[in-house]
Amino acid sequence: GRLQEAVACYERLLQLTDIEEQYPSLNFLNSMIECYLRLDHPETALLLAESLLVRFHDTALHKSLLDIQAEPLYRLGRFEELEELLLQRRADQLSGAIDGESRHWGVICGSLIIEFRQPDYARFCSEIQRARMYVFQGSCSKRSSSRSLDEQLGTYENRYDQVLKLHIIQEFAKCGHIMHTLRTLQKGQRNDELITASTVIVDLQKLVTNMNARLEVLQPNAATIEPILSLRRILLKEMRRTIDEINWEKIDDDE
Repeated sequence: GRLQEAVACYERLLQLTDIEEQYPSLNFLNSMIECYLRLDHPETALLLAESLLVRFHDTALHKSLLDIQAEPLYRLGRFEELEELLLQRRADQLSGAIDGESRHWGVICGSLIIEFRQPDYARFCSEIQRARMYVFQGSCSKRSSSRSLDEQLGTYENRYDQVLKLHIIQEFAKCGHIMHTLRTLQKGQRNDELITASTVIVDLQKLVTNMNARLEVLQPNAATIEPILSLRRILLKEMRRTIDEINWEKIDDDE
């Protein structure tokens, strides 16, 4: 109910804002889109982000608004568009058009998803380390902010948010490790005799157990739970697809 009320307030404020005199803040626009995402309306969130990009195309908000599209894109499974967005962002970073020292959380998760879906495990591990670095350094947030690092991380809420992000990155890492094992089995390139169908089953069971245990200690609200569940659905769906492609009968015969 509160998210619905917040969306109504944001929409009304945006209607009343005279952009000829004053642009709305990036925090305001980002919070509005986040409400739609927490309500599980990624289509609406993406449409809003795209309309805001058109509306503020010639302003300083444009580059930052590009980042806001990342989460709606991966929530909708539009990974090719997400990859294009990340490539554009990388080009802007190299040209100095955007700050390379900070990253929107949606961009971090989007980058991890893209690498997770690729077979290069070493690159995925590098992306995991990069994501952790951004969170540890406090240069990652749900929204761009002009506040100092101490102000951003000084409250319980922000510290909790930081720990939560590290847990999410750890889940990415665990899923990535299992996916690497599955791809190794799929290609029949088992250099390690310890990699068997049985070890995969055990790893998957541990993963699910840890995921369930983590849910029990999280704050029971949509803003906390919903983003985690949406990311898990993406990761588990990719793993399920890979599992279905493996010839398990041949693997059992080899063992």
